[in-house]
Amino acid sequence: MDSLNHFCDIFEVSLIRKFLAKLILQLKKRRTMGIFTIDSPISEEYHPIVSFCDGIMEMKFEESNDLLIRKIRMLSVAGHAMTKPTWIQFRIDKNGRFNFADDLLKCTLDGRVIQHPPVYYLDLPFHSEGCTKTYRKFMSVFKELDPKYEILNYNFCFIDIVGLSNPDLAVHRQKEKIVKLNEFISSCNSFRKISDHSKIILPSGDGMAIGYENNPELPYKLSVELHSFLRKYNKRMETDNQIKVRIGLSSGPVFTVYDISNKLNVWGPGIIMARRVMDLGDSWHILITENFAMQLKPLYEEYRNNIRFIGSYEIKHGEKINVYSAYSDDYGNAELPEKFKQIYTSP
Repeated sequence: MDSLNHFCDIFEVSLIRKFLAKLILQLKKRRTMGIFTIDSPISEEYHPIVSFCDGIMEMKFEESNDLLIRKIRMLSVAGHAMTKPTWIQFRIDKNGRFNFADDLLKCTLDGRVIQHPPVYYLDLPFHSEGCTKTYRKFMSVFKELDPKYEILNYNFCFIDIVGLSNPDLAVHRQKEKIVKLNEFISSCNSFRKISDHSKIILPSGDGMAIGYENNPELPYKLSVELHSFLRKYNKRMETDNQIKVRIGLSSGPVFTVYDISNKLNVWGPGIIMARRVMDLGDSWHILITENFAMQLKPLYEEYRNNIRFIGSYEIKHGEKINVYSAYSDDYGNAELPEKFKQIYTSP
């Protein structure tokens, strides 16, 4: 049977209760510590069956790089619901035993579970040769790499709601816009179809930063999808209730660190440059750093045509960056950002 409900659909509940009573008696004799079901009853008549179990668990499956990833979490124990059930990754070995994430082999560089045969360097496991090269580079800089700081490479989309900090905008309106933006982002295929362990989500007050592992297309696709949702939404809303955004795209390394509250956070060139290039834009601009634009343009003719160089801009510490703007009839903003207009019109 693939679930408790399936079991109950096939056999009569009274027969199942007799069967479970005998089964549990035998299991207890063999010192079984707990008996759980992996789904909640969908019918009232199935509830007596759950009373035989010590708790309810939930299982799900995800695909990553053509591999099946299994996850499980505890929903309730002894009739008490878990307040914040957490997903735990597991595998089933050839003997049918469960191996949980803490027991699985993890990459020394980013701490994630290794799905493919590992690559070793100095007897340390890594995902790939690329991970070992990155590790060696950092080892050449830092004599001893502190294990509590991890270094990751992500592709970032930094989203900011334009005008949200306007003092004339009521606080409840600000909150409504943030909530609505979150709903639209969650509805985008390039967000909801990507597993949680392959992306980073960082709220930023007026918006959020979303980092994707490996695939540089995802921040771009998310920007396009989000613009489509927002433009349709704004057509039926009054001006004050419309949501306009500006977006910055970049890629690069970030460091996982623990903040003063001992919560895991990330910071580094990848997210910093996405924020700085976003700050140069106005409503509907999708601005891209040069290194990220060069990753995207060779992929498709659409990218080559719609990602255009708009100029250089001096940011903090006298550093100049080359900036690209992505736009078409359906997304982006073809107008030059005001900060660039000031450069070109100044004497």
